[in-house]
Amino acid sequence: MNVGVTDATPEHAGDGADPRMKQVLEVVDRGRRFLITGHMNPDGDVLGSMSSLALVLQRLGKETVVYNRDPAPSRYAFLPLMDRLVQKVPDEAFDAVFIVDCCEPQRVGPGFAQATGEAPIGAIDHHAAPPDDLDFHYHDAGAAATGVLIYRLARALGVEVDEAIGQGIFVALVTDTGNFRYSNAGPEAFGIASALVDVGVDPHAISRQLYENEPLARLKLLGDALGRLTLSDEGRIAWLLMPEGCLEEHGASAEMLDGAVDYGRQVAGVEVSCLLRRNDDDPSEFRMSLRSAGAVDVQAVARKLGGGGHRMASGGRFAAASMEAAAAKVRTLLLDAFEA
Repeated sequence: MNVGVTDATPEHAGDGADPRMKQVLEVVDRGRRFLITGHMNPDGDVLGSMSSLALVLQRLGKETVVYNRDPAPSRYAFLPLMDRLVQKVPDEAFDAVFIVDCCEPQRVGPGFAQATGEAPIGAIDHHAAPPDDLDFHYHDAGAAATGVLIYRLARALGVEVDEAIGQGIFVALVTDTGNFRYSNAGPEAFGIASALVDVGVDPHAISRQLYENEPLARLKLLGDALGRLTLSDEGRIAWLLMPEGCLEEHGASAEMLDGAVDYGRQVAGVEVSCLLRRNDDDPSEFRMSLRSAGAVDVQAVARKLGGGGHRMASGGRFAAASMEAAAAKVRTLLLDAFEA
């Protein structure tokens, strides 16, 4: 089923609704029960957007199930509905499936599209343009975070963005703008953040949850990662190559490496920072995180290896025989990107 764009606008959408979101408004208007999900290894934008979208739909009297193949990292446990996050697609009928913060069902997990049965699948996303095989979508690559799109949707649907809904949107903004340090932190992002504070969202409390609530194992793992930091290609590329067993050595989980790659970008002269480690789920693959200082589009690099993300921050998984081979693949693509 392809929803398409029609002349019929839901009565609650209002005359000023963004025409790009029209498909989603129609799906919400017709449906009663929805599955909300996002990409594997969820980050703040995914989880914050899932939480807020589910609450928005519930305010309209809809039923929602929030799903992700992977559990939420502990720093996001405070978000509304995270205690109801499921790791298996329910064997139930849904009127539609919303994927947030990515456009490819395969990035939700292997076999995800088949597990949802006949339900139409759509995306709410701010990354690359959505594929043609989605049933509906709301996409804006100019938005600072997917949470921005959820905020716009809530307003178009006539739902008051209160503190509970606002928490997820604020987390999405904070994490995807690097605490409002990145170039995507424009007037709309700051305006939404200000509006959220007005309805009771507490930036200090959220920052404490996100950044000052770390287990000791994470700090030890981070110290290990920084001890392995090296540079190549006249200091333009920073590498954090994490060996097998590093997580077990520190009693750490994979989520505790989140943010480690950003330290490489802080080194003077570095244009791209790359963290690589073997994939726990498939030893034939390596997990990659890329961060750009601005000049290099790391999303384009990641997509060539089957991943995705943003111009400044991307990642993915790809097959390689060894760490050396994996790093060589990434380096070749990065050197090509430097010349682009």
